[in-house]
Amino acid sequence: MRVNFCSKTKAIAVLLLAVSLSCHLATSAAQGTHRIVAIGDVHGAYSQFVAILQKTSIINAQNRWSAVNTTLVQCGDLLDRGAQGRAVLDLLMTLEKQAGKTSGRLVSILGNHEMMNIIGDLRYVVPEDYDQYANAETEKRSKEAYQQYVAFRKKRAGILKQQESIISEAEWRKNHPAGYLEQRDAFAPTGKYGRWLRSRNAVVEMSGIIFVHGGIHPSLSQMKVKDINNRIHEEIAAHDKMRAYLIEKEVILPFYDYAEALAAVKEEWDVLKASASTDPQSSSQHLRVLETFLAMGGWLTMSPHGPLWFRGYAEWHEEEGDSNIASLTQAFHATAFVVGHTIVKAGQIASRFNNRVYLIDAGMLDGEFYPGGKPSALQITGKEFQQIYLDEAPAPQTQSQPTQ
Repeated sequence: MRVNFCSKTKAIAVLLLAVSLSCHLATSAAQGTHRIVAIGDVHGAYSQFVAILQKTSIINAQNRWSAVNTTLVQCGDLLDRGAQGRAVLDLLMTLEKQAGKTSGRLVSILGNHEMMNIIGDLRYVVPEDYDQYANAETEKRSKEAYQQYVAFRKKRAGILKQQESIISEAEWRKNHPAGYLEQRDAFAPTGKYGRWLRSRNAVVEMSGIIFVHGGIHPSLSQMKVKDINNRIHEEIAAHDKMRAYLIEKEVILPFYDYAEALAAVKEEWDVLKASASTDPQSSSQHLRVLETFLAMGGWLTMSPHGPLWFRGYAEWHEEEGDSNIASLTQAFHATAFVVGHTIVKAGQIASRFNNRVYLIDAGMLDGEFYPGGKPSALQITGKEFQQIYLDEAPAPQTQSQPTQ
């Protein structure tokens, strides 16, 4: 049997490099230098996420928090596209509890895909992800839910004086696969993941650095970080309150996703606006709720200019971006912005605008969705920013302080 010694030697060298780097990072933190490790979009790539957490000595071989004097900042989009979003959530929720025991801290920031799951925009949830929520009662619940849907649609047709429009059970199950109902329960305001995600912030300032999933649009420069976070939480609470109202008024069913809820609300709104027999006083509040729900796309949580969705930091040309970032760093008294959301070409973390913006989404979920992507992390110690990859040693980079 022929043995490829060159290949084996290379593999051993990579392993030794990883071990050496891991020890170096752990030793640096243990010596008292506080570090921040920022990691971008995960999208259900559990194994890759664990690998980069171990590489940066955030967790040990048993996946327990092991970092000393370290803050982990995860910049959003834990969910969707990949199959193990639930495992990623469970890991972070556990690590958050463990971090404080070693002078550590875990900060998880809301991304647009967390927001999508909160409101029920489930376009990017894959069937394998739903499978993680299925249990022994799933089949029974699915049958009952379809029957509830049929009865509801018949009743609504009578109320709205419309022809019945009911999809077949096969089609309904295609749109609501096994585990769907349990997933919706888990992301509800009182659900395990719903409660945790609703407690997250959209923007975090740490050591003069702003961490945010998408970015802060220049139009928000008059707001403070606290104001932006308050606005996001207020909008999520308003959404939850409206959904509860719509369920109570039998406009939607409890398990309706966002698209189904929008269609039902639009249907109700059209009929009420066209009806001359409706009591204006009793319907005015109802109409306002319907109109507010239909206008959610313009909210800060949903807007392409909001902190969860904005892509300007990656898309601005140099002159435009340099001017905008100079104004934003001054407005927020920041030295740099660290963002995810937009995948950087070639699977490499990138800095822009005189090291005042770091784009850290290197496409952790590689393969079908992000060819060439790879797990990565940005380590910040004082003014030193280091890019860390599984198969490479970090390259030091010193950030220049911008003129305020």
